[in-house]
Amino acid sequence: MTDLLGAGRTVMVSTLITLSGPALVRYAVDAGINKHNTHALNVAALIFLVLACMKPFVVRTQILLAATAGERFLDALRVASFDKLQALPLGFFERERAGVLVSRLTSDVQSLRAAGVSRPVLEAMLRSGQAAAR
Repeated sequence: MTDLLGAGRTVMVSTLITLSGPALVRYAVDAGINKHNTHALNVAALIFLVLACMKPFVVRTQILLAATAGERFLDALRVASFDKLQALPLGFFERERAGVLVSRLTSDVQSLRAAGVSRPVLEAMLRSGQAAAR
């Protein structure tokens, strides 16, 4: 959960860095160029340069945190699926082949990962599946 929150924070920081560019240019033009103030122009340019250098690191952190959160969720989904499979009665396994079930569960989780299904969608799918099973 902290990875997901961290990824959200880095998205906000990245967006603020992107949106600060036009504001810095406006400040440089209004306070620097129009008033012939080189100090204001230098400050705006320096801040812009620092933010431009920070942006790739913020985006990298965002990608790592989001990927970590996604992998943890898929791992939890896989563990929950296998726990449910192990809790099924023996008669179920006499009717179904265990290899097919394990293969299906594994491929389902991999398909969700490949599709890039978001966490709220996966949670809704799990809840609806649990409700149908009851």
